[in-house]
Amino acid sequence: MEQLGLGLARFWGILITVMSLGMMVNRKTLQGMKDSKRDYALIFVLGLIALLAGALQVSFYNVWQLNYRGLVTLMGWITLLRASLRLFAPDSNKKAIESQRSDLLIYSALFATTALGVYMIAVSFGLAPGEFS
Repeated sequence: MEQLGLGLARFWGILITVMSLGMMVNRKTLQGMKDSKRDYALIFVLGLIALLAGALQVSFYNVWQLNYRGLVTLMGWITLLRASLRLFAPDSNKKAIESQRSDLLIYSALFATTALGVYMIAVSFGLAPGEFS
Protein backbone atom coordinates (compact mmCIF):
# COMPACT_ATOMS: atom_id res chain seq x y z
CA MET A 1 0.00 0.00 0.00
CA GLU A 2 2.96 2.27 0.67
CA GLN A 3 4.21 2.02 -2.92
CA LEU A 4 0.73 2.72 -4.29
CA GLY A 5 0.50 5.86 -2.14
CA LEU A 6 3.89 7.09 -3.30
CA GLY A 7 3.00 6.33 -6.91
CA LEU A 8 -0.27 8.23 -6.64
CA ALA A 9 1.50 11.14 -4.92
CA ARG A 10 3.93 11.25 -7.84
CA PHE A 11 1.09 10.99 -10.38
CA TRP A 12 -1.04 13.76 -8.81
CA GLY A 13 2.03 15.89 -8.11
CA ILE A 14 3.26 15.80 -11.70
CA LEU A 15 -0.24 16.29 -13.09
CA ILE A 16 -1.21 19.32 -11.02
CA THR A 17 2.25 20.92 -11.16
CA VAL A 18 2.46 20.78 -14.96
CA MET A 19 -1.16 21.88 -15.43
CA SER A 20 -0.87 24.77 -12.95
CA LEU A 21 2.46 26.02 -14.27
CA GLY A 22 1.19 25.74 -17.83
CA MET A 23 -1.80 27.94 -17.04
CA MET A 24 0.32 30.47 -15.11
CA VAL A 25 3.02 30.75 -17.77
CA ASN A 26 0.86 30.63 -20.89
CA ARG A 27 -2.02 33.08 -20.69
CA LYS A 28 -3.62 31.54 -23.80
CA THR A 29 -3.99 28.24 -21.93
CA LEU A 30 -5.85 29.97 -19.10
CA GLN A 31 -8.05 31.80 -21.60
CA GLY A 32 -8.71 28.50 -23.38
CA MET A 33 -9.84 27.01 -20.06
CA LYS A 34 -12.23 29.92 -19.59
CA ASP A 35 -13.57 29.54 -23.13
CA SER A 36 -14.06 25.78 -22.75
CA LYS A 37 -16.68 26.41 -20.06
CA ARG A 38 -19.13 27.23 -22.87
CA ASP A 39 -18.82 23.84 -24.61
CA TYR A 40 -21.23 21.49 -22.83
CA ALA A 41 -20.10 18.40 -24.77
CA LEU A 42 -16.51 19.01 -23.68
CA ILE A 43 -17.59 19.61 -20.08
CA PHE A 44 -19.49 16.31 -20.12
CA VAL A 45 -16.63 14.27 -21.61
CA LEU A 46 -14.06 15.77 -19.25
CA GLY A 47 -16.46 15.19 -16.37
CA LEU A 48 -16.71 11.50 -17.29
CA ILE A 49 -12.93 11.15 -17.48
CA ALA A 50 -12.47 12.87 -14.13
CA LEU A 51 -15.27 10.77 -12.63
CA LEU A 52 -13.47 7.63 -13.76
CA ALA A 53 -10.15 8.79 -12.29
CA GLY A 54 -11.70 9.86 -8.99
CA ALA A 55 -13.83 6.72 -8.64
CA LEU A 56 -10.85 4.46 -9.35
CA GLN A 57 -8.70 6.22 -6.81
CA VAL A 58 -11.21 6.28 -3.96
CA SER A 59 -12.10 2.65 -4.69
CA PHE A 60 -8.53 1.37 -4.52
CA TYR A 61 -6.79 3.93 -2.29
CA ASN A 62 -8.77 5.51 0.52
CA VAL A 63 -6.32 6.12 3.38
CA TRP A 64 -7.29 8.92 5.75
CA GLN A 65 -4.15 9.91 7.66
CA LEU A 66 -2.61 13.25 8.52
CA ASN A 67 0.24 12.93 6.01
CA TYR A 68 0.82 12.67 2.26
CA ARG A 69 -1.46 9.60 2.13
CA GLY A 70 -4.34 11.77 3.33
CA LEU A 71 -3.53 14.38 0.67
CA VAL A 72 -3.56 11.69 -2.01
CA THR A 73 -6.93 10.44 -0.76
CA LEU A 74 -8.25 14.01 -0.62
CA MET A 75 -7.16 14.56 -4.23
CA GLY A 76 -9.17 11.51 -5.28
CA TRP A 77 -12.29 12.65 -3.42
CA ILE A 78 -12.00 16.22 -4.74
CA THR A 79 -11.68 14.84 -8.27
CA LEU A 80 -14.73 12.63 -7.75
CA LEU A 81 -16.84 15.45 -6.28
CA ARG A 82 -15.83 18.03 -8.89
CA ALA A 83 -16.51 15.57 -11.70
CA SER A 84 -19.95 14.83 -10.26
CA LEU A 85 -20.66 18.56 -9.98
CA ARG A 86 -19.49 19.04 -13.58
CA LEU A 87 -21.92 16.36 -14.77
CA PHE A 88 -24.91 17.44 -12.69
CA ALA A 89 -24.41 21.23 -12.79
CA PRO A 90 -22.16 22.22 -15.71
CA ASP A 91 -22.79 25.95 -15.15
CA SER A 92 -21.76 25.84 -11.48
CA ASN A 93 -18.42 27.63 -11.79
CA LYS A 94 -19.15 29.75 -14.85
CA LYS A 95 -19.96 32.90 -12.83
CA ALA A 96 -16.74 32.71 -10.82
CA ILE A 97 -14.62 32.25 -13.93
CA GLU A 98 -16.28 35.09 -15.83
CA SER A 99 -16.14 37.66 -13.02
CA GLN A 100 -13.69 40.55 -13.30
CA ARG A 101 -11.95 39.73 -10.02
CA SER A 102 -11.43 36.08 -10.85
CA ASP A 103 -7.88 36.44 -12.27
CA LEU A 104 -6.39 37.17 -8.83
CA LEU A 105 -8.32 34.26 -7.36
CA ILE A 106 -7.35 31.94 -10.21
CA TYR A 107 -3.65 32.82 -10.02
CA SER A 108 -3.65 32.43 -6.22
CA ALA A 109 -5.23 29.00 -6.58
CA LEU A 110 -2.76 28.06 -9.34
CA PHE A 111 0.18 29.09 -7.15
CA ALA A 112 -1.16 27.06 -4.21
CA THR A 113 -1.83 24.08 -6.48
CA THR A 114 1.70 24.27 -7.89
CA ALA A 115 3.16 24.31 -4.38
CA LEU A 116 1.05 21.28 -3.42
CA GLY A 117 2.16 19.46 -6.57
CA VAL A 118 5.84 20.18 -5.94
CA TYR A 119 5.44 18.93 -2.36
CA MET A 120 3.78 15.70 -3.52
CA ILE A 121 6.54 15.12 -6.09
CA ALA A 122 9.20 15.75 -3.44
CA VAL A 123 7.55 13.29 -1.03
CA SER A 124 7.25 10.64 -3.73
CA PHE A 125 11.00 10.85 -4.40
CA GLY A 126 11.91 10.97 -0.71
CA LEU A 127 13.05 14.61 -0.84
CA ALA A 128 10.49 15.92 1.67
CA PRO A 129 8.97 14.45 4.83
CA GLY A 130 5.66 12.71 4.19
CA GLU A 131 4.46 13.04 7.79
CA PHE A 132 3.06 16.27 9.20
CA SER A 133 4.29 17.32 12.63
